[in-house]
Amino acid sequence: MRARCTVGGSLLFGIALAAAGRADEPPASVELKVVRGVTYVERESGPLKADVYLPLPLRARPGVLMVHGGAWMSGSRSQMAGHAALVARAGYSVVSIDYRLAPRHKFPAQLEDCQAALGWMRQEAAEHYLNSARIAGYGYSAGGHLVCLVGMVGAAQADGGAAAAGDAGPGLQAVVAGGAPCDFRQVPPHVQALAYWLGGTRQQLPQRYRLASPAAFVSAAAPPTFFFHGQEDRLVPQASPRGMMQQLLAAGVPATMFLVPEQGHLGAFLDRRAIQEAVSFLDRVLKSGETAEPLTDVDDGSEQAADAGRAPELPASPQ
Repeated sequence: MRARCTVGGSLLFGIALAAAGRADEPPASVELKVVRGVTYVERESGPLKADVYLPLPLRARPGVLMVHGGAWMSGSRSQMAGHAALVARAGYSVVSIDYRLAPRHKFPAQLEDCQAALGWMRQEAAEHYLNSARIAGYGYSAGGHLVCLVGMVGAAQADGGAAAAGDAGPGLQAVVAGGAPCDFRQVPPHVQALAYWLGGTRQQLPQRYRLASPAAFVSAAAPPTFFFHGQEDRLVPQASPRGMMQQLLAAGVPATMFLVPEQGHLGAFLDRRAIQEAVSFLDRVLKSGETAEPLTDVDDGSEQAADAGRAPELPASPQ
């Protein structure tokens, strides 16, 4: 993974994502009950909150833990509102969370918060209409990285693999990771770009860089994983999730990747078709009991684009 993709503009992207990410919800085809500001864990720095999106009529449904991006240093659960509404209207109970941010809170605080949210979802499954046996992680950018890490660490520890940062607890049954950096083990040793989050350079803290890398924990027990990525992404190169996808396939784990045509990092986040593809993947894994077919090639969306043009994007709304 090239160093420039990890930060070099991450602060600017975090600001842009927080501003543009609060996408307007689409026209309601399925009514939702939205419960905002639910505390899922108490930290010394204060309570961490979640918004819960429940499709009506209320009944137990597969759950989705949704995690925002912002380079681990910015953003909030509100920026995933558009994604959360679309996924909930497809028949999922969605929990969109805040988590502790760098530089005040270094890794593994963010991982621990996501793991705490997953544990809370299972503990509160009845109250929030969740099928506790079928929960996926869904995130974008830093959030995509975090759900990947939760999924891989949980599976590796459950399978007796190497110890990882955080307390895995019960794992995820599927992962949707958009624009996700997946491996920090190749960051040049002296580069300071991630020190605000990881606490130093890779030369100083090689073990922490490994523990933060989802690709380091790929195993045959990993959950089926769907990556989506902007074809023109210059912040997080395709090589990062593509390399992890190939690791998953080699381990026998269903994994696919959808490239959003002609879009960069922010554009892929706003692209409606990417969300629709993610929902189709979740339906195959969590609803029908089937798994996504392992692919050897990346779907770049070119066939659909030729037929129908570029999919409509989620409109951004001001904060």
